[in-house]
This record gives sequence, structure tokens and C-alpha cells, in this order.
Amino acid sequence: VNGGQGGSGGSGASGGVAGTAAGAIALTGNGDVQATATVTGGTGGSPGSSASRSAGNGAGAYLAVGAIGVEGNSLNGGSVSVTGTVVGGRGGSASGTGVSGHGAAVSLNDAVNGSTTGSLALTQSATGGGGGSNSGEQSAGFGGDAVSNLSRSGSFLALTMSVNSTGGTGGNKSAGSEGIGGAGGSATTSASATNT
Repeated sequence: VNGGQGGSGGSGASGGVAGTAAGAIALTGNGDVQATATVTGGTGGSPGSSASRSAGNGAGAYLAVGAIGVEGNSLNGGSVSVTGTVVGGRGGSASGTGVSGHGAAVSLNDAVNGSTTGSLALTQSATGGGGGSNSGEQSAGFGGDAVSNLSRSGSFLALTMSVNSTGGTGGNKSAGSEGIGGAGGSATTSASATNT
């Protein structure tokens, strides 16, 4: 699932707003089940170069529609693999006196789940959006923060978890111009697994 990119601003206009994105999936089968969802926020639009206007910030990405995130369920003890990934939208780039957009922050908290008496593998990943570049008089955009927390317990033949977070990359700044490159986003991860 991908959010839409914001439109570019004309002369003297700011960049367009990026589209947010949300996705979810729940699969149930008698045997092995694999459920995967990847959601990416939209990129902010770039401003016109003739005025001090702002690029659009990157848009958020979410692994949830109502109470459902990413789920896989096997009724007869098959192997279940569930993967959920979000990537924040990138900030729009700018030139001249335009202001660059910032990358979107993303957060996942127990967004993947599964049930089986067989083997269960859960993967949850969050990556912040990159900051927009700047080739003019302003600084580049910040990268978005990323948080990924997952806690699961149950009785399985085997339980494996992979929990990842990556802060967004700061925007690039052209050499010889004013301003500085954008700071990268922070990353926070926690995981807890209990197989009884």
C-alpha cells in the first residue's frame, strides 16, 4: 500500500501534502499460512523556486485498519509466517529560498500476530521517512523517527521473532550553499517472546 505523492508547487506556491497510507491483512487456512503487508507513506511535494515556500512533509504509514493489523492463523497446526513493514514518507526537496520537508515518523506496537500449534514466525519492521534535500539557502529536512515494539506469548512448536526499527536518513545539503544537512531520525526497538 502506497500513499500518494504531493504535487509540486508552481511559482510562489508551497509543495502539496503527501497522502497517508494504511493497510491490514488477516489470513486463515488449514495448512501453512503466510501473511505479509508493506505500507509506505507518500512523499511531500516540492515548492516553487521563486519564493520562501515550504515543501510538503512526508506522510505517515500505518499497519492497522480498525482493530486488525497483520495476522495469520492455521487451524490445523501448520507453519505460520507473518510480516508487517511500514516506511514513513520522504520530505519534499527544495531549492532557492524554499524550505525542505521532513520525513514522517512511524510507530508499530504489536502490529503482527498469529495463531497455530505449529511454528510461528513474526517479523515487524519500521523505517522513518527520509528528510528532503536542499540545494538553496535553507537546511535540509530531518529524518523521521522509528519505533517498533513487539511482545508475544503462547504455546507453539517453535516461536521466532524479528523486530526492527531504522531512523530516517537526514536530507542532503548541496555543497557551497547556506544551511546544513538534515539530522537523521532516532530508532527504538523492544521485543519480548514467551513460548510455554
